[in-house]
Amino acid sequence: MPRALIPLLAVTFVDVLGFSIIIPLLPFYAQHYGASAPVVGWLIATVALCSLISSPILGALSDRLGRRNILLITQVTTTAAYLLLGLANSLPLLFCSRVVEGFAGGGLGITQAYISDVTTPEQRARAYALLGATFGISFILGPALGGALVRFGYPVPFYTAAFVSLITIGLTLWLLPESHTPPSHHPPLRDTLRALLVPQMRRLLLIQLCFSLSFTMWVSVLALFLQKNLGFGPSQTSLFYASSGVIGVIMQTLIIGHLVDRLRERQVLLMGLICLTVAYGAVFSYHQFWPLICLSALWSIGSSLTRPMLNALISQAADPQQRGALMGGADAINNFSFVLGPLLATWIFAQNDQWVGVLPAGLALLGVWFTARLRLEPAS
Repeated sequence: MPRALIPLLAVTFVDVLGFSIIIPLLPFYAQHYGASAPVVGWLIATVALCSLISSPILGALSDRLGRRNILLITQVTTTAAYLLLGLANSLPLLFCSRVVEGFAGGGLGITQAYISDVTTPEQRARAYALLGATFGISFILGPALGGALVRFGYPVPFYTAAFVSLITIGLTLWLLPESHTPPSHHPPLRDTLRALLVPQMRRLLLIQLCFSLSFTMWVSVLALFLQKNLGFGPSQTSLFYASSGVIGVIMQTLIIGHLVDRLRERQVLLMGLICLTVAYGAVFSYHQFWPLICLSALWSIGSSLTRPMLNALISQAADPQQRGALMGGADAINNFSFVLGPLLATWIFAQNDQWVGVLPAGLALLGVWFTARLRLEPAS
């Protein structure tokens, strides 16, 4: 792997650590101020709605101004959002903090474009798996840290997340080199839009939509589902997230590289989506502890296989001079899912909590169908 990945992974680790500290606690924090399940869904969706707007714009700016400069802007904005979250004492202020955080939400697309800049097509599946493992390690430590800190009051984890985010700014300034030299002539916007509609890219983005929408629907109600069916509180839910992260790290550091050596990215992607279909479809047995553990492990395996393969395939299909914008467009699909997914999931949960896995299972199965029909061209 290129040495340029090391500082990027370090920055990403610290960045995601701050994010993962607050995610398991946010539904409980919102309920503390009287939020119902649908309001919790809107609170989660607010970040994604703003990121849906900002991701393609920030990605395109990174093509023109460099990845590092735009990453710094997103990190400063995220730090401000976490500080506001810690200061919030009402639901309106919670929503304000999420709006600020949302407009910094293009960082992931830029990070993915950075990886494409510094790797060859043959290296990208492993590189994205390492990125996923970095996310996983952060999601092991972050929720556990948040669960421990919340005992001192809800603002404490949020101020901690702000401090952690401040560290990422220093790491980016001191360690992260620029990966992309902007061209003297930028492709016009219409060329970028046409690139999104190329058949291969279009199919990959449809698979991305199926995966991300099913993923966000389940994650959005997981804390509420565990609370209702198993009596989990914030600390237990945080530990549950951490255990899922352990499985993801093992898969992405030890398993995926060997799978990619033996199979093409498309076959690994297909395996991941099949695992997710089974895990979501078996939601009726999640009210007992051991079936929950087994099927959540299958869910973690499926997610760990699916996400890096999609990132690798989309990056290979993207023109290098439009990579930031195209990866930002793919990230916008994730953000769209985070808008629609929580709203759908919390509405279904309010009607019948045992049906929360049905639509995600259908979407994952649709992703299997699209992947089976995918015809890949030579990587670029």
